[in-house]
Amino acid sequence: MENKNVRYCLACGYEITEDYGFCPACGYYYETPRKDESGSSNVRTEQNVQQGPTPEQMEEIQRAFQQYAEDYRRRVLENQHKANLFMLGIWCILSGIMSLALFTGNEELLPALLSGFGFGNHELFEAVTLGCSFIFVLISLICCALRKYWIVALASCLLSTFSTLALIYHTESICVYMFLFGLLASLRIKNSKVLFTTD
Repeated sequence: MENKNVRYCLACGYEITEDYGFCPACGYYYETPRKDESGSSNVRTEQNVQQGPTPEQMEEIQRAFQQYAEDYRRRVLENQHKANLFMLGIWCILSGIMSLALFTGNEELLPALLSGFGFGNHELFEAVTLGCSFIFVLISLICCALRKYWIVALASCLLSTFSTLALIYHTESICVYMFLFGLLASLRIKNSKVLFTTD
């Protein structure tokens, strides 16, 4: 006749037929099982051995994992967004200072610009291009700070980036760094679309 009260050791799984207070196979010590309201004890029986999580528990675990992954991704994007605001701010300051320095450093540039002449003047071309770069990156910075108009922020950053590309032939290597700087900033804005409230 089958013994329905057969128990198994928690440590090794040995079948325990008598209440020794320890496992005869491995020596694992246990107290005489006192079952609480849930029916759990420190000795497994055939009736209360669990084979694994239920499908409902697996779904709950999966949802919790997905939520954790989403929260982690959002925290990473938040940190990248703060870094991008800093990058755009530095870029805005640099392009503004450089364009202002070119205009104020040469007294002939401003009259030439206002009169519509001087298109062959490289310094005038540099000043106007840097001024446009400053305006575009300022627009992108404002949109990123407000977290609105993602397309405007990305397009302005790309326009500012490729406007500096036009200066590489005429100016020093600093424009190369500004171009790479702009590509990185544009990529960060592209990846942070979920942080914007409007497109």
